[in-house]
Amino acid sequence: MRAALPAAAATPASSAPTLSGAERREVEKELKAVERRMAKLEELTEGTHNEMVMHDQSDFTGLAAFMKTLKAYEDETAQLEERWLELSERLG
Repeated sequence: MRAALPAAAATPASSAPTLSGAERREVEKELKAVERRMAKLEELTEGTHNEMVMHDQSDFTGLAAFMKTLKAYEDETAQLEERWLELSERLG
């Protein structure tokens, strides 16, 4: 049978300061907003892909515009994912 670890050893010390109730609610609120925007971007990306498939494949200018839009969605998604990770770490 293994001996129980002391409480200090069982849970690593958090380097982030503890959030007050109001701060925690603000972080949770922003986290949910980020998640909603990420879900919306996923829908927009899928819709743009569908439009691209239906678009005239010989219209390179039109296809380039779709690619520009998709790149913008991808860039925003990457920024939101980074922010999501930061907020998640703050909540611990």
